[in-house]
Amino acid sequence: NYSGREVRKAVYESHKESERLKDPTLSKEKSPLKPFNNRPNAVPKGSCNATPISSMTPVSKHPAREYPLPNKVAPGTPSPARVVTQKMAHGRQAFRAVIAHDQSRKLGSPGYNDHFEVKEKKQK
Repeated sequence: NYSGREVRKAVYESHKESERLKDPTLSKEKSPLKPFNNRPNAVPKGSCNATPISSMTPVSKHPAREYPLPNKVAPGTPSPARVVTQKMAHGRQAFRAVIAHDQSRKLGSPGYNDHFEVKEKKQK
């Protein structure tokens, strides 16, 4: 589980990384900031939507990107959870959702790279 503070921090870090990558002399290859295409899942789960974030506008009109949340299980390694931001009509990036890979799917199995939206849990 991730707190709202951790999600907001990851969104902020994604904005900082985006600004850093505007320097043409820097390599984008090792950056944790990646394009997010919201492609349909290869193996959808039960009643889930075909795409990870159903409320997103088409990526062809407004590009999106994903940035990893911290890995609490194995610090220093990539986390299966990501924050997704999308460029809006006014040009700024807006938070869209938290997504994650299904950890029960083994490497190389169908749907291994599928993303699923992580729903918010309200604190009691």
